[in-house]
Amino acid sequence: MICWETVHQGWRNPGLYVGAADDFTDIVDFWNLRAADIDLVFYDPGYEVRLGGLKNSYLAFLCAGPEDPNDWSDRPAVWSKTHGTLDLKEIGPKLMGCTVCDATWNGLSVKPPLMFIDEKSVLASVSEDEQVPSFSFQLPEKPFFDELELHNQKVIVSMRPVSDISRSEKSTFKIPYLPELNNYYGYKAHFIPPEAHAEAGGLGIVTDITTQDVTIRALSKR
Repeated sequence: MICWETVHQGWRNPGLYVGAADDFTDIVDFWNLRAADIDLVFYDPGYEVRLGGLKNSYLAFLCAGPEDPNDWSDRPAVWSKTHGTLDLKEIGPKLMGCTVCDATWNGLSVKPPLMFIDEKSVLASVSEDEQVPSFSFQLPEKPFFDELELHNQKVIVSMRPVSDISRSEKSTFKIPYLPELNNYYGYKAHFIPPEAHAEAGGLGIVTDITTQDVTIRALSKR
């Protein structure tokens, strides 16, 4: 199964990011949260005269939505790298504080969406003549332009074998979901370490948009 790689869970309340416009960490945290598909507006209290109207109108827009019986998911979020000195009541009513720290990116709190484009089934050619079995397949028709002029663009091909097609007792094409082994997977399965990424149920390969076929080597079960 080939996917041209949207599941979204975790914290995603829209609202404000409160920080300093000249603080590099605040800028990076803000854009990382935006990249995780969280709708945020940057607010620097030091520029209240300039940004106060935007802050108030955006919070009023969010609060005008339907109420949640659980009384929390409808609350606008106020994101910050610290809430020790931040008084939410001074910003607005019925707000929820969210602290950005290392735990925010633990895979449970904030989950960036996986962008899914299309999925198709293809037949692979399995070679067991070599010491390490491998399979090759031609990529199906792509759901985007792949002209030669776009050769510098990249795409992720997600491969999810419906079964372990290796008949060897020592090797497997079913790759465990262990992102810590991405470099190993790339070196052993795809020849190029930085281009392989473990995925739930398969392996993602970062490749050129003009790539026509892919070859994957089996991994040692041991």
